[in-house]
Amino acid sequence: MVKFANFLACAPTLLRALAEKLHPEIEQFVEKAHAHLNGQPFLLQTVFQETVQRSEVSPDVAFGEALENLPYLVAGHLQGIFSKVIGSAGLTKKVAMMIQQGYTDLSPADSDCSFLQILGLAKRQGSRLVFRNGLYADVARLSPQIVPMAHTQSAQTAVFGIQKGDLGFMKSPDLREICFTAYDGAAKAHCAGSYRLALTGFGSAMEAMLLDLLSGLHATELQTAVAAASAQRDHARRPQFSQYEDRTNAMTWRLVNLIKVAMQVKVGAKPPEPSHALREWRNLVHPAATIQHFVNESDLQPESVAASALFAILLRDIS
Repeated sequence: MVKFANFLACAPTLLRALAEKLHPEIEQFVEKAHAHLNGQPFLLQTVFQETVQRSEVSPDVAFGEALENLPYLVAGHLQGIFSKVIGSAGLTKKVAMMIQQGYTDLSPADSDCSFLQILGLAKRQGSRLVFRNGLYADVARLSPQIVPMAHTQSAQTAVFGIQKGDLGFMKSPDLREICFTAYDGAAKAHCAGSYRLALTGFGSAMEAMLLDLLSGLHATELQTAVAAASAQRDHARRPQFSQYEDRTNAMTWRLVNLIKVAMQVKVGAKPPEPSHALREWRNLVHPAATIQHFVNESDLQPESVAASALFAILLRDIS
């Protein structure tokens, strides 16, 4: 396999001739692979390596399964690309446009256009940018962080990790690390189909971010926010502190109170709006809560997708 890994990006005609000599069993799949992956060396190598190694099934079955499972076989590669996209509003907007109309206009003076080509996600087509290959286009369409949930499919919806730099606004290094690892673990759990664990991770990431926001306030600012929350006309929006919670120390609060008080802290143009739904989904990890409202693991995918989007909204509003 290593012998022909170096020429996987060659033109289909040349690759077919070389494959015929070294691995004749893959020669029949060369054009189909190139048509879908557009010569991306790493993706082609992965597909053909998986095909050759599957000796227990016929080559056509092995190739079909390798192509179908490719998003999971190269999850790290995809996360490396798409985490950079969702970390930039400009890149996200351009990729969303490529999804909606098949292309985005290429502007020579726009660094985002250049970066999409450097990432390998897009290629130039005249005066436009289009997806480099079908795999990247398919993954982008299934990402709730790029397109609205109403336009995503219900099956195999992808969620990508974030960059540590996206959390640079957080004051506490420890809480920043906790937030990053919780979200990263949640994204990986989602891609593995472990949606209940993913919900726990997304909720924990939100909690770490809220703790950083509130514990970083001056004592007077924190108490002003507590007083404003406690004076809400809607009793359901008022924090209820237990005997174990210190009103002057946010690090002792339950998540429900962190959410209610954070809604009274102005960040930028307006206060953030952390989601109680994400808090409730996080609690699905508790067996007592799960058994009362049991949902099969596979049926929790929509909640997991929504949880990642709710965290992304909070991240945007606080940062």
